[in-house]
Amino acid sequence: MVSKRDERQLNYCIGLGSNIGERELLLNKSCVLLERRVGRILQISSLYSSEPWGNKELKPFLNMALIIQSKLRPIDLLKICQSIERTLGRKKDIYNKEYIDRPIDIDILLCDQMMFRCEILIIPHPYLAKRKFVLEPLAEIAASWIHPEFNKNIEELRLNCSDQNKVKRLKTSIE
Repeated sequence: MVSKRDERQLNYCIGLGSNIGERELLLNKSCVLLERRVGRILQISSLYSSEPWGNKELKPFLNMALIIQSKLRPIDLLKICQSIERTLGRKKDIYNKEYIDRPIDIDILLCDQMMFRCEILIIPHPYLAKRKFVLEPLAEIAASWIHPEFNKNIEELRLNCSDQNKVKRLKTSIE
Protein backbone atom coordinates (compact mmCIF):
# COMPACT_ATOMS: atom_id res chain seq x y z
CA MET A 1 0.00 0.00 0.00
CA VAL A 2 1.35 3.44 -0.95
CA SER A 3 1.01 6.08 1.75
CA LYS A 4 -0.44 9.43 0.81
CA ARG A 5 2.07 12.30 0.97
CA ASP A 6 1.29 14.96 3.58
CA GLU A 7 0.63 18.19 1.67
CA ARG A 8 -0.76 20.27 4.53
CA GLN A 9 0.49 23.80 4.87
CA LEU A 10 1.92 24.89 8.20
CA ASN A 11 2.14 28.48 9.36
CA TYR A 12 5.43 29.33 11.06
CA CYS A 13 6.47 32.42 12.98
CA ILE A 14 10.14 33.08 12.35
CA GLY A 15 12.40 35.52 14.22
CA LEU A 16 15.37 37.09 12.47
CA GLY A 17 18.26 39.09 13.90
CA SER A 18 21.58 40.53 12.79
CA ASN A 19 24.24 42.47 14.67
CA ILE A 20 27.30 42.55 12.39
CA GLY A 21 27.86 43.39 8.76
CA GLU A 22 25.23 45.09 6.64
CA ARG A 23 22.47 44.11 9.04
CA GLU A 24 19.46 45.34 7.09
CA LEU A 25 20.74 43.84 3.85
CA LEU A 26 21.33 40.49 5.58
CA LEU A 27 17.77 40.50 6.95
CA ASN A 28 16.42 41.31 3.49
CA LYS A 29 18.48 38.53 1.88
CA SER A 30 17.22 36.12 4.56
CA CYS A 31 13.62 36.93 3.68
CA VAL A 32 14.28 36.43 -0.03
CA LEU A 33 15.98 33.08 0.60
CA LEU A 34 13.27 31.94 3.02
CA GLU A 35 10.56 32.71 0.49
CA ARG A 36 12.53 30.96 -2.26
CA ARG A 37 13.35 27.82 -0.24
CA VAL A 38 10.58 27.52 2.36
CA GLY A 39 7.28 28.98 1.23
CA ARG A 40 5.13 32.07 0.94
CA ILE A 41 5.69 34.91 3.40
CA LEU A 42 2.27 35.95 4.68
CA GLN A 43 3.30 38.82 6.95
CA ILE A 44 6.45 40.67 7.86
CA SER A 45 7.05 42.95 10.84
CA SER A 46 8.70 46.30 11.05
CA LEU A 47 12.41 46.49 11.70
CA TYR A 48 13.46 46.87 15.34
CA SER A 49 16.69 47.89 17.02
CA SER A 50 17.49 46.05 20.24
CA GLU A 51 20.12 45.72 22.90
CA PRO A 52 21.88 42.35 22.96
CA TRP A 53 20.27 39.67 25.11
CA GLY A 54 22.40 37.19 27.03
CA ASN A 55 25.70 39.03 26.58
CA LYS A 56 25.83 42.81 27.07
CA GLU A 57 29.24 42.95 25.35
CA LEU A 58 27.69 42.25 21.94
CA LYS A 59 26.80 44.88 19.34
CA PRO A 60 23.16 46.04 19.00
CA PHE A 61 20.83 43.95 16.88
CA LEU A 62 18.32 44.60 14.16
CA ASN A 63 15.36 42.24 14.58
CA MET A 64 12.18 41.38 12.77
CA ALA A 65 9.61 38.60 12.55
CA LEU A 66 7.63 37.02 9.78
CA ILE A 67 4.90 34.49 9.22
CA ILE A 68 5.62 32.01 6.48
CA GLN A 69 3.43 29.23 5.09
CA SER A 70 5.18 26.02 4.14
CA LYS A 71 4.72 22.33 3.46
CA LEU A 72 8.01 21.67 5.26
CA ARG A 73 8.03 19.79 8.54
CA PRO A 74 9.85 21.50 11.46
CA ILE A 75 13.17 19.61 11.17
CA ASP A 76 13.35 20.26 7.42
CA LEU A 77 12.65 23.95 8.01
CA LEU A 78 15.40 24.06 10.66
CA LYS A 79 17.92 22.59 8.21
CA ILE A 80 17.03 25.21 5.59
CA CYS A 81 17.25 28.03 8.15
CA GLN A 82 20.70 26.84 9.18
CA SER A 83 21.75 26.57 5.53
CA ILE A 84 20.63 30.17 4.92
CA GLU A 85 22.54 31.31 8.00
CA ARG A 86 25.72 29.66 6.69
CA THR A 87 25.14 31.09 3.20
CA LEU A 88 24.98 34.58 4.73
CA GLY A 89 28.16 34.16 6.77
CA ARG A 90 27.21 32.55 10.04
CA LYS A 91 30.01 30.38 11.39
CA LYS A 92 29.83 27.02 13.19
CA ASP A 93 28.86 28.72 16.47
CA ILE A 94 25.30 27.82 15.51
CA TYR A 95 25.17 24.85 17.89
CA ASN A 96 27.01 26.17 20.91
CA LYS A 97 25.23 27.88 23.77
CA GLU A 98 27.34 31.05 23.88
CA TYR A 99 25.90 34.33 22.70
CA ILE A 100 28.25 35.89 20.14
CA ASP A 101 28.02 38.50 17.40
CA ARG A 102 26.53 37.09 14.22
CA PRO A 103 25.61 38.28 10.74
CA ILE A 104 22.28 36.45 10.84
CA ASP A 105 20.21 34.43 13.26
CA ILE A 106 17.01 32.70 12.12
CA ASP A 107 14.82 31.12 14.81
CA ILE A 108 11.64 29.09 14.47
CA LEU A 109 9.40 30.64 17.13
CA LEU A 110 5.99 29.01 16.62
CA CYS A 111 4.27 26.58 14.28
CA ASP A 112 0.49 26.93 14.33
CA GLN A 113 -0.62 25.43 17.67
CA MET A 114 2.02 22.71 17.50
CA MET A 115 4.39 21.72 20.27
CA PHE A 116 7.46 19.95 18.94
CA ARG A 117 10.50 18.68 20.80
CA CYS A 118 13.59 16.78 19.72
CA GLU A 119 17.30 16.95 20.45
CA ILE A 120 17.97 19.86 18.07
CA LEU A 121 14.66 21.77 17.98
CA ILE A 122 11.99 22.91 20.42
CA ILE A 123 8.79 24.63 19.26
CA PRO A 124 7.62 26.99 20.67
CA HIS A 125 11.08 28.49 21.00
CA PRO A 126 12.06 27.98 24.67
CA TYR A 127 13.01 31.67 25.23
CA LEU A 128 10.20 33.26 23.22
CA ALA A 129 8.32 34.59 26.27
CA LYS A 130 11.50 35.94 27.90
CA ARG A 131 12.80 38.09 25.05
CA LYS A 132 11.34 41.50 24.30
CA PHE A 133 13.32 41.70 21.03
CA VAL A 134 11.31 38.67 19.85
CA LEU A 135 7.95 39.63 21.31
CA GLU A 136 7.80 43.21 19.99
CA PRO A 137 8.03 42.35 16.27
CA LEU A 138 6.07 39.14 16.76
CA ALA A 139 3.19 40.96 18.48
CA GLU A 140 3.00 43.32 15.52
CA ILE A 141 2.14 40.48 13.12
CA ALA A 142 0.84 37.68 15.36
CA ALA A 143 -0.58 39.30 18.49
CA SER A 144 -3.48 36.87 18.75
CA TRP A 145 -1.45 33.68 18.19
CA ILE A 146 -1.63 31.46 21.24
CA HIS A 147 1.51 30.09 22.83
CA PRO A 148 0.46 26.42 23.16
CA GLU A 149 2.44 25.78 26.33
CA PHE A 150 1.42 28.89 28.29
CA ASN A 151 -2.06 29.24 26.73
CA LYS A 152 -1.56 33.02 26.39
CA ASN A 153 -1.50 35.08 23.26
CA ILE A 154 1.65 36.86 22.06
CA GLU A 155 0.33 40.28 23.09
CA GLU A 156 -0.22 39.04 26.67
CA LEU A 157 3.29 37.60 26.72
CA ARG A 158 4.68 40.90 25.41
CA LEU A 159 2.87 42.93 28.05
CA ASN A 160 4.05 40.63 30.85
CA CYS A 161 7.65 40.16 29.67
CA SER A 162 10.18 41.03 32.38
CA ASP A 163 13.03 41.67 29.89
CA GLN A 164 14.35 45.20 30.54
CA ASN A 165 16.40 45.51 27.33
CA LYS A 166 15.48 48.42 25.09
CA VAL A 167 13.69 47.56 21.84
CA LYS A 168 12.80 50.34 19.41
CA ARG A 169 10.70 50.13 16.27
CA LEU A 170 12.68 51.73 13.43
CA LYS A 171 10.62 51.46 10.27
CA THR A 172 7.77 49.55 8.79
CA SER A 173 9.66 47.55 6.18
CA ILE A 174 13.09 46.49 5.07
CA GLU A 175 14.52 47.62 1.74
